[in-house]
Amino acid sequence: MARHTLGLSDPIHEPDIPAEEHLNDGLPQSLGSCIDTYGLKHLKVKISGDQASDIDCLNRLQSLIIRQGSETIELSLDGTSALAPWRPLLTIGINSSGALD
Repeated sequence: MARHTLGLSDPIHEPDIPAEEHLNDGLPQSLGSCIDTYGLKHLKVKISGDQASDIDCLNRLQSLIIRQGSETIELSLDGTSALAPWRPLLTIGINSSGALD
């Protein structure tokens, strides 16, 4: 089992990558491409503590998972130092129908 970490500014979809930042090295660059290439099922998603941006990121992940028809993917949310240090790591799953498990 491998777990992929999605950073706060990492691209989720290919169009999220500005043309001048495309690597064109034959390797996947966006999360969607990584899921397609490597069959990822476990993601660690960095969250900032900014509720609006965190929810936007999770909604974009959900749309990616639904669009790709991926099987259930497990997400671990990893809070930055901006979050209270006692907050536990929360693990949820989003299946291909968009339901949180």
